[in-house]
Parts: sequence; C-alpha cells; structure tokens
Amino acid sequence: MKLKLACCQFAPAWREPQRNMELADLLLKRYTPGDMDVLVLPEMAFTGYCFKSAEDVHPFAEDRTMGKTVRWAVNQAIRLNAFVMVGYPEIVYAGPDEPPAYYNSACLVDRQGKVVTTYQKTFLYEVDEAWAQEGPGFKSMYIEGLGQVGFGICMDLNPYQFKTSFHDFEFAKFHMEQNTELLLCCMAWVGSKGESEEKHMSTIEYWAMRMSPMLDRKPRSKQPTIFVASNRHGLEEGKLEPFFTTCGVTYAGASCVMRLGPPRPVLLDCFDSSDTGVLIVETDVGNGQ
Repeated sequence: MKLKLACCQFAPAWREPQRNMELADLLLKRYTPGDMDVLVLPEMAFTGYCFKSAEDVHPFAEDRTMGKTVRWAVNQAIRLNAFVMVGYPEIVYAGPDEPPAYYNSACLVDRQGKVVTTYQKTFLYEVDEAWAQEGPGFKSMYIEGLGQVGFGICMDLNPYQFKTSFHDFEFAKFHMEQNTELLLCCMAWVGSKGESEEKHMSTIEYWAMRMSPMLDRKPRSKQPTIFVASNRHGLEEGKLEPFFTTCGVTYAGASCVMRLGPPRPVLLDCFDSSDTGVLIVETDVGNGQ
C-alpha cells in the first residue's frame, strides 16, 4: 500500500512546551487531510531533552492519556486524518504509597484520535538515566491501515549502554525477527562535529549502518522495511548545575525516510542539519512494495 510519511523537524526551545507546540502548529498549518498518512515528531519534542533528575523533569512529565503532548497529537491526528507519533516524558503512578516512575516515551495516535499505543524507550542514553526508567522492551505490532509497525526512540538504535558488542544490532535484529514493515523513530540525535555541508549524511549513514541486518531479509521476508526518523536540530542551552554546567547540546537534524532491503539501503528523502519544516515522502509499505 502507498503511504505518505511525514517528519516534522524543528529546533524546540528548552523547557518551553507551549511555545514549541505553537511552533509545530505553525509548521503544520498549511497541511490538510490527504496530505499525509503518518506524521512523526522528535523525541521529547515539546519539552526539550536535557533534565538532571526525576525532580527536574517532574513539572514537564505527562500522563499517557491526558497529557498536553498526547492531547496535541489527538487534535492534529483528527485535523489531518493521519496517524501521529510524538515523544514526551511520561509519568506513571504505581500506587498511593509509591513514588511515580518516569519514562522517555512516545505515543501513537490514530486518525480518529485514539491512542493506539505508548512506547517507552528501551535503551537509555546517559542523559535519560538521570531520571528515566528503561521501558519493558522493543515493540512491533500490527496496525490496521499501516501493517506491521515498529517503534524506536533514538538510543534504541545503539548498543545497550554502549557496552554490548557493536555488532549485536539488538534493535535491528528484533525488528527483522518481527518482520516490521514500517519503523517509526522519534529522535533527539546529537550532531557530529565538523563544518561539512553534508554532515547530515554522516548521521543518516550511521542510522543505515545500525539497521544493516535488515538488508538481509532471507530469514523472514523479502519485503523491505521503511524506516522513518524524525530528529530535531538546533542548540539546546541552559544551566543544569550541578549535573551539567550547561546542556550545550547541538542536534543533528537529518530527518529522513529510508527503504531498508537488499542489496542496500535507499534514501528516499531527507532534511539537512538545519532545515525547519515538514518532510513528506510517498512510498509503498508492506506487501505492495
């Protein structure tokens, strides 16, 4: 089946969720039903990424059903008649006498505004470890109208805690075994150093390399997987003493849509490291490829 897959790339203001939602609304204002089937936004798209502790993230953490980010996704999904995936810090209350748990999460909302699933980041980056718990594991599920859909958040693509073998490819192998047809990833991927005008390509090439087991589809399917990565760009600044002197993180941009299948990955389209806007790629997904 043909699907129009969209990434919304921008530079969120740190710890200013309302301002960031308004920016995303502005970027999406021109689009109407039929322009896209799936919209993916970055990891922790509206809060910014760097938090020093559970106490620090708490004012920004959201319930998975009624949080501001989820409600924003519901409204846009209905308005655009599209599936919407967006990342946010999630709070889960276990019981009246227990402290809440926090997760780096992403919701997927369907065209009718129903939350289909919430994915909790499995492999945490060192910044996440200051406040978030690990999610229960990678996820792939069948969704009517999309096929077999997998989910990822940024560090999930890397070796676990950068301690396991680089060649274990835990994330890619999971989705190969699950026969994932459409892989949606919310990113807050840090940029590489250097002044090259093509530096966004080094990020895309790294993502493709981390997904390289999916280029051999013989074990399960000959159908390629469509990989959608929505990253942010810009510099995230602010004081985080004593955990950090400053956040000072520059993000890579490079939001893209790739086809992962033999003999090599195919980049269908991408943003560079500083583009702000909505990238839309129409491609076949699943048995129609």
